[in-house]
Amino acid sequence: MIVRSISELTPIPCRAVIINVSTKEVLTLALLRMLRHSRLPVLLADLESDDGSMAHFTRMAEEESRIDLRSGSLRKHGYLLGQVLCESRDTNLHRLQQEYGISFSSEEQLQ
Repeated sequence: MIVRSISELTPIPCRAVIINVSTKEVLTLALLRMLRHSRLPVLLADLESDDGSMAHFTRMAEEESRIDLRSGSLRKHGYLLGQVLCESRDTNLHRLQQEYGISFSSEEQLQ
């Protein structure tokens, strides 16, 4: 599903968050791995990619119900993460750092 605002998403116990900036190929592999080895739904935020990412991930989201897709403006690192933490009504969020395969977990939602 494509969302305009993170607050549109139905609250769930846990969701993975992936941020993309023109890394379509690498991110596709990370996303497929995440979907294969986890049951977590994924919020994929595409920030002004110029490599066809939005169209590519839109097609993936249409085929996979666990993918929610949001486009956004490219801003300083941390802005989108702050927005996600403020707008999300999920209990826990896991951010996938695709370059290193590391995920970060929030213990509780920040208000």
